[in-house]
Amino acid sequence: MRIGDAHVWVLTPDPENEQNYLYGLTDEAGKIDINTAALTMLELLPNITPDIAASIYNWRGTATASSGLGATDSDYTQLPDPYTAKHAPFETVDELALVKDVTPEILFNLDRNRN
Repeated sequence: MRIGDAHVWVLTPDPENEQNYLYGLTDEAGKIDINTAALTMLELLPNITPDIAASIYNWRGTATASSGLGATDSDYTQLPDPYTAKHAPFETVDELALVKDVTPEILFNLDRNRN
């Protein structure tokens, strides 16, 4: 594929046949910033329930979701290895794994080996 003076290949495994590859571009404008996204926008993410969206919202902010959903500090402090929500912006994608009910399947989907 040619972009300006450059030639690039953007490959990903074909989910229907992993021996084949697909290529394409992702519009960066189509991505959202999880640090500033409204709760309603977080709820639109694939495989995200309203409860998980509220947990993400609660983790990054100082206020809890007005829906009454989502994990709060008391949920995290009752874990075998207790901790509290950060109440600050996410610094990495991996930090989402600390949020209640965010599983590797939700976080990485088909790219679990992150290649």
